[in-house]
Amino acid sequence: MPLYKASFKQNAQRYDIDWHMLAAIGYQESYLKPESVSPTGVRGLMMLTNQTAQAMGVSNRSDPIQSIQG
Repeated sequence: MPLYKASFKQNAQRYDIDWHMLAAIGYQESYLKPESVSPTGVRGLMMLTNQTAQAMGVSNRSDPIQSIQG
């Protein structure tokens, strides 16, 4: 968590949400593991689909900073 705290805070502020909620979503989705991959193909810390990643401008779903931004 300390590795990603600043990114959670920055992105939560951008969208006017509580950073704890954003971090909780990351924990629920991947246990905060950026290398996570599901059997259905979603991947990354925030478990983004390829389609969602493209829509959010995320080029590397395994990059935790990009995943949190997405």
